[in-house]
Amino acid sequence: MKKDFIVEIGVEEIPAGFIEPAIDSLHNIITEKLRSSNIGYEKSYFYSTPRRLTVYVTGVEQTQKDQFEEVKGPPKKIAFSDIGRPTQAAIGFIESNNARMEDVTFKATPKGEYLYLNKVIKGVSSAELLPGIVTSSLAALNFPKSMKWDVSQLKFARPVRWILCLFGSDVVKLNFAGVESSNKTFSIRRMNASAEAASPAAYFDVVKKLGVTIDLSERCNSIISSLNQIAEKHGLKTIKDEALVREVANLTESPYAILCDFDANFLKIPEKLLTSTMIKKQRYFPLYDSQSKLTNKFVVFSNGVPALADEVKYGNQKVITARFADAEFYYKEDAKTTLVQKADKLKNVVFQQKLGTVYQKACRVASLAKYLYNGLILKAAPSDEHKKSKLEKIEQCALLCKADLTSEVVKEFTELQGYAGMVYARNEGLPEEIATGIYEHYKPCFKGDTLPSNIEGQLVAIADKMDTIAGCFAIKMIPTGSGDPYALRRAALGIVEIAINSSLSFDFAAFARFALELYPETLRAAEQCDVNKTASEISNFLKQRFETKLKEINIRYDVINAVLWNGVDNIYEDYRKAMSLSKARGEKEFISLALPFKRAVNITKNIDSVPAVNPALFAVDAEKELYAGYLKVNAAAGAAIDANDYSLAFKKLSELNEPIDKFFAGVMVMDKNEELKNNRIALLCAIKSLFLRLADISQLVIEE
Repeated sequence: MKKDFIVEIGVEEIPAGFIEPAIDSLHNIITEKLRSSNIGYEKSYFYSTPRRLTVYVTGVEQTQKDQFEEVKGPPKKIAFSDIGRPTQAAIGFIESNNARMEDVTFKATPKGEYLYLNKVIKGVSSAELLPGIVTSSLAALNFPKSMKWDVSQLKFARPVRWILCLFGSDVVKLNFAGVESSNKTFSIRRMNASAEAASPAAYFDVVKKLGVTIDLSERCNSIISSLNQIAEKHGLKTIKDEALVREVANLTESPYAILCDFDANFLKIPEKLLTSTMIKKQRYFPLYDSQSKLTNKFVVFSNGVPALADEVKYGNQKVITARFADAEFYYKEDAKTTLVQKADKLKNVVFQQKLGTVYQKACRVASLAKYLYNGLILKAAPSDEHKKSKLEKIEQCALLCKADLTSEVVKEFTELQGYAGMVYARNEGLPEEIATGIYEHYKPCFKGDTLPSNIEGQLVAIADKMDTIAGCFAIKMIPTGSGDPYALRRAALGIVEIAINSSLSFDFAAFARFALELYPETLRAAEQCDVNKTASEISNFLKQRFETKLKEINIRYDVINAVLWNGVDNIYEDYRKAMSLSKARGEKEFISLALPFKRAVNITKNIDSVPAVNPALFAVDAEKELYAGYLKVNAAAGAAIDANDYSLAFKKLSELNEPIDKFFAGVMVMDKNEELKNNRIALLCAIKSLFLRLADISQLVIEE
């Protein structure tokens, strides 16, 4: 008969960020040890609060499964005499394994026949194995920070206070960190109560009566429901912050909402400074009015229903008042200096030991952003006056984009970098494009984040990310495995997303080279950084992120390979080519070109240079027709490519389908006549070169 099993380890409050990785790990370790011990079970579950980690396993077999082991004995020629009688070697082998002679089998091996026994190892009771499984699983838990709390010298995140461990109705006897197991569990801290669980299944009702909501998702739902009820009751709105909800759920065992308020005069401080104080410093939930404007009300969650709710409310209001007073002080201190003065202090802030200061980085970013603007491939050229104005704003935005790093607000609230700069730029009356660009140049900060909304922010964002990538590649700080201290992968993906989303068309390879050249020649020489080689490495690095992005939008791998056959040329245009090729791939006339084009690629492989096509050497109609078709398509498709109309270009290329088919059906390319052969190869090379301006369609996979 099967039994349920449960273990709950009770501890002092574990830091919120430690809990979920710990319970996930404990669950995985215990279930893996059950499997490796050949103890069958049906289902497993895990639960956690700040004071307990619980693993519940249903339908656990009472006995370990029997194991079968094949035991190798001595060679047959040694185990038996010439007349077939067992020798002492055979007898000793059988006796040592508690077997009989009739249990012996013979098996041929490369070294001859050997004696073998198929030994049955009877499974022991699960109750005997569970203490070792639990204690070794708990000892294997790793936390970001652990300490030795008792004489056992075992490391754990917090002191262990109790262990409930049941197999059916029986207590699994064990000792961990100096604590003996029992069937007893404890309430939330305020209640200071305990109770016994008669069985694993009964445990859940017991902890519920003790005021504990054991399931994390239930606590999250309770927090969201309480927030919505309070907000609706007072005609307000709450924020959707899943991370904050989860963190508060991991700080409480029974979340109870309390509505609080603060002095409305603090609302004169920039909104994000207030909300960051509430959320990051205090884990409070700010409330907003119907126009999504911050109000002076917020919600705090206590652990269970407090005996004196008004005192809890008063205490939290007093705390937030002090916090806001500090924030106001930092804000007023920052107002005493301009952004230019703050930027000047960046001369004393190191970006990276070899790469110089943040001030130097800002100067490089300004040069890169202006270079990028000048190099943009635009449908219509701007007026000289407009261009001059934009370049001035782009430069100013870049030079000031890191200025707030020296501000008192950002020193205290690092998550407000960029935002603080935007606020200070507005306070100084700088153009809105510059203020917004300062804030948005860090974007995207995470997957799914919004992107810079204006050209200043877009170009400074790309320039900033490229400067970091170029600098790190120059000093050989290239991401490997999970190590990426400067978040270069995210930076590269950010460049890709901004270029695509903002329709920014520019020569990426030239941009990468320019970024490298902005670093001192002495640095490049010391680091043996060859600009062309390193730019190529950067291009390959970005190509991987680009491929990831294209796959995310459901571009086939063979289309990606076809477009990026020669690396990344122009992110936005390569993206448009991929979209156009994906569409063309579904058209029969175009896809029929893939196989003959692949033949053309194979024939012309490793041919670096060929003479111009000589029409006078054409010997058959098929090559004349192909050449005529090529001239027509080259003009039309070439014009479409020059105009960046890739859909039209692919459509024009499909007109070569019939003549190229006839060519391969009726023409011997590798003719014995050297002149004819070379002329035909030259024709195929010309066609290949035209196609490669768009993509290498020989990479397309044709499904039969």
